[in-house]
Amino acid sequence: MKYLFRSYILLLLFLLPTIQGFSQIQRGGKPLSYYEHGFKLKSALAIFDVVAPNRAMLQAQDNESNKWNKAYRVGIDIPAFFTTENAGEWTTLENGNRVWRLHLRSKEAIGIGLIFSKVKLPQEASFYVYTANYSNLIGAFTQEEVNGGGIFATQPLPGDECVIEYNAPASVKETPDIEISAITYLYRGATIANNKINYTRSAAAECEVNVNCVEGMAWKKQKQGVVKLLTSVGGDKYYCSGSLVSNTKQDFTPYILSAYHCSLGVNDITSTDDDYKKWVFYFNYEYPGCENIGNTESHTMVGATRIAIPDPNSPIKSDFLLVKLLSNVPLLYKPYYNGWDISEISSPSGVGIHHPEGDVKKISTYIKPLQITSYESSYPTHWSVSWAKTENGHGITEPGSSGSPLFNDKGLIVGTLTGGRSYCSTPEDPDSYGRMSYHWDKNGNTPEYQLKSWLDPLSTGKTSFVGSTFNNSVIANFIPNKTIIYPDATIDFKDVSAGKIKSWQWTFEGGSPSSSSQQNPAGISFNHTGKFKILLRVEGENSFDTISTYVYVRQLAYPNPTLDGNINIVVNADSNQDNNHDVYIDIFDMQGRLINQYKFSKPLKNVYTIAMPKSSNMYILQIKQGQTVQTQKVIVVN
Repeated sequence: MKYLFRSYILLLLFLLPTIQGFSQIQRGGKPLSYYEHGFKLKSALAIFDVVAPNRAMLQAQDNESNKWNKAYRVGIDIPAFFTTENAGEWTTLENGNRVWRLHLRSKEAIGIGLIFSKVKLPQEASFYVYTANYSNLIGAFTQEEVNGGGIFATQPLPGDECVIEYNAPASVKETPDIEISAITYLYRGATIANNKINYTRSAAAECEVNVNCVEGMAWKKQKQGVVKLLTSVGGDKYYCSGSLVSNTKQDFTPYILSAYHCSLGVNDITSTDDDYKKWVFYFNYEYPGCENIGNTESHTMVGATRIAIPDPNSPIKSDFLLVKLLSNVPLLYKPYYNGWDISEISSPSGVGIHHPEGDVKKISTYIKPLQITSYESSYPTHWSVSWAKTENGHGITEPGSSGSPLFNDKGLIVGTLTGGRSYCSTPEDPDSYGRMSYHWDKNGNTPEYQLKSWLDPLSTGKTSFVGSTFNNSVIANFIPNKTIIYPDATIDFKDVSAGKIKSWQWTFEGGSPSSSSQQNPAGISFNHTGKFKILLRVEGENSFDTISTYVYVRQLAYPNPTLDGNINIVVNADSNQDNNHDVYIDIFDMQGRLINQYKFSKPLKNVYTIAMPKSSNMYILQIKQGQTVQTQKVIVVN
């Protein structure tokens, strides 16, 4: 028998975001070392080597596991301890920006990733991770993307080297608190680079059918909900499949339904809460057409919390796992929250959609009614399915397909894959899927052991429920042209909300005006320094959504008042300024008389220190750069 619940393959190396390959939730952009003015950062970094595992020992362990149908391991986490204080290199650029870089290597890995025990970043600071040859990049990551500052993981990048780079503008004086606690070392499986797949072992079997073949044309919505899972169990890495699922509130709670055995490792150890924070979820990994050619596009999310599993003390185990992602699925991912059916009705036909062997999304078709069966117990917990030959192949399931959804003829999930005997050589041998009717409320009596409480939070008693998509909703989103300004400067806001929007309502804390109903308000000014909240509420026909962010209004001059007559002037920190122009700083008294004037030419810095008049008084500073003119009152106290 083929035990899919104990076999996984890993496929997880990712592409440069600008190619629109694999991308973790991130801000985008590039680190300072990627730009021409980062030439100072192009010098060679010292390489910190992390001792690679004993490959012969790993192979011996894997061979032993194979005898007992244990999980197919493809990577491990190697313990480490790197911080901004004990490793890497700090650099201060001429404009005052600060950069920390750490170059890591673990020899002969086919992929390398980072596990953080702590990430606490100052406001406006960020970090990136990229390959040493600059060909693959993920980031920027700010404090908002790192799961609250605790345990965090990055998707592995190809090869055995990577660089982490921290960037902070000159105005940021706080230091980051970054602790890298482990290096993810991939030693077998498949890697992806430059949108092409390179396998170190065979991927999906030849008889499999790509989801975008004609067999998948009627299942375009459902496929958008099917995801790959990279699980982390006690420092080992495995692979499974799963699906977003809808609930009766239709509130797009990011639930992923998979199989419980996907959280089990060697010796049946289970994923801890900290392990779940390292799980990686892949959306939309598929070929654009029927052939195994063309660019693949995929997006990832990191981290989840366990919601429900079978009761370990119950003899009834239908092998289900419900987790909740740590953040909502971005609209960019085009998610579909699949519907479900918990009835006892045997579906006459349908499909399974999955990621066998960590490959691109595949589809398997059945045209004979599902049969009720047991799986390693006497309880009728599973559906038995036999796959049919179709126009482009004979879909089956394989290691890595575990946890994937089985759909009935109405397009609803009726089961999740546990295991089976289908191979290309015996494609009609049956596979077994845990039944939704057992997942619902038969594995235990409390919410943590059933799906019912989570997928029917309104207690409707429905036995089936349709899938959900954002097509019927509105999603608020906007982009400011600046996030850092100075008093009396202005900001423009661009609405990028999704859905059929009927109205916009903006609130600008501390701003002038303080509100707006325009779609794209411009010229919003702030007269005082500080941190101010910007809120957008959008309304559609039957729904609304809100989103908020902050802008930072800084002093042009500090300290203010000044006690020693010296004052720091912030210039050219605004990314929208024309920094090709010289900077002029004029000092006027309160009668408008010019007291002193300074001129600074390239290369420009972010901060200059100038001497103010020695007599106690109030003065007006005027900073001119190109077409930009800014003013601020300064008090001198002796």
